[in-house]
Amino acid sequence: MPKIELQNVTKRFGRIFALKKVNLTINDGEYVVILGPSGCGKTTLLNIIAGIWKPTTGKVFLDGKDVTDVPLEERHLSFVFQNIALFPHLNVWENVTYSPFVRGFPAKKQNQIGNQILGLVELEEKKNELPQNLSSGFQQKAALARALSTEAKLMILDEPLSALDPAVRVELRTKIRKLVKELGITAVHVTHDQDEAMSVADKIILMRKGEIVNVATPQEMYNTPKSLFEGYFIGQANFIEGYVQAQDDTSFTINLRREKMIKIKKQPFYPEFDAGEPVVLFCRPENTLILPKKTDNTIGGKIKRRIFMGSYYRYEILSFTEDLILADAPLSQKILPINTQIYVRFKPNGIILFKEPKYGLKEELQLE
Repeated sequence: MPKIELQNVTKRFGRIFALKKVNLTINDGEYVVILGPSGCGKTTLLNIIAGIWKPTTGKVFLDGKDVTDVPLEERHLSFVFQNIALFPHLNVWENVTYSPFVRGFPAKKQNQIGNQILGLVELEEKKNELPQNLSSGFQQKAALARALSTEAKLMILDEPLSALDPAVRVELRTKIRKLVKELGITAVHVTHDQDEAMSVADKIILMRKGEIVNVATPQEMYNTPKSLFEGYFIGQANFIEGYVQAQDDTSFTINLRREKMIKIKKQPFYPEFDAGEPVVLFCRPENTLILPKKTDNTIGGKIKRRIFMGSYYRYEILSFTEDLILADAPLSQKILPINTQIYVRFKPNGIILFKEPKYGLKEELQLE
């Protein structure tokens, strides 16, 4: 199984830097997803790993071997693309056994690989069908099977599910991860879909403006983001600005707009803050409680919108501090009418405090 290493990789197109001194290690057998907003460098990074493009500067290693100048066809990779890449004049069986055929395998070996792979993706009954006679979901399964038939240990997946219906995407992403893990393949998967990334990845590579923001597990990125942008891009969250009024050994007193003060429990991973320093309070909607009465550490507000999310309601609350706050409530909880005055409280272990960004919160959360 291949280990991938990038050392100080930069890719420039004229004056535009698509990648800036990227350093990255992907371990044997990992399923890694590259995630980020449009134009962040996801596809450029994928193409350099695959050997489609050469870096302007820097090195690429596979299993410790420098492959920076090694072309795509010599890297022994398999591909699954967004635009389903099947030979239209060949049936499913012929597409899947194409790689063993051109590699000169005996007919018995071709049949063995074809039957094994079609069994893995559950396409035995469709093996005589031409691609145009299949649904998009079955077509992508066939494309996946053809990629697996190469017996490559590194699979590149470039937005493989974006053209499929939502229900098919969910089914197929589960199937792809299961196969990758069963076969011991290293997978590098590009997507713009957060749910897709969270459900399949061992690690997520989050990118922005040609640089890697963070590499972490989905759980780490969601629960303890290392930056405001990471917290904003992964899932939904509340961002409330204030400044440190005071602190003691266990907590900070944060002054919000309109002189509202709340106490925040100190956490080991918080940076150091000085008195008077501007901060941003970060909290997920599921860690934001709606209360009918004012108590300690609450912020008052009014319900402005209620959204049915299937298994819960999401409330948009305009607080008395002039912040728009998201809070989730179970279906079993009494439905709150619009304009109801309520109070919100943040769960102590669900809050993260960040330093106010140098150029302001709005600029920090810009996707472009």
